[in-house]
Amino acid sequence: DLEQPVIFMPTHSSYLDGLYAVRALPERFRAKLGIAAAIDPLYEKFWWFAPCADLMMNTFPFGAKLTENIKPSLEYTGRLLDDGWNILIFPEGGMNRSDLPLLPLKGGAGVLAIEMRAPIVPMALIGTAQILPPDKLLPRKRGLVVVRFGAPLHLEQSENAIDATRSVEKALLS
Repeated sequence: DLEQPVIFMPTHSSYLDGLYAVRALPERFRAKLGIAAAIDPLYEKFWWFAPCADLMMNTFPFGAKLTENIKPSLEYTGRLLDDGWNILIFPEGGMNRSDLPLLPLKGGAGVLAIEMRAPIVPMALIGTAQILPPDKLLPRKRGLVVVRFGAPLHLEQSENAIDATRSVEKALLS
């Protein structure tokens, strides 16, 4: 019964995460889905693959570093949502290469949650790092991947971005 547009926020620990997150979505959400991709690595480290990702998976650049101005990324995301597009964005801002269950979320996650007026659906991707560890390009082995969807979050504009980020983080951890 979830109305579109929706912002999907999955955990991130492997280059496979985007593929599994998209595959797990029902067709009605995949049909009009934009995937926010960190400028580094996709548009810098793997620049030669970026045009293919843009065409095949509807990726678009999103600033994730502290030194990057994320305002243009937020504005573009807002335009996509206004046009009825669903968004998939990794709120950790990069791959989790640590033993922590979740990296601290970027502040933009809270801003998106309250300013874009779209439900946030947390997603936990489990098992992708065992198949394709972070910083590897070739799979190590076969394995099972589990995708868990959390209840949609409807955060109010009256919340501040820090509290909204904490709400998303809590939903991803549960």
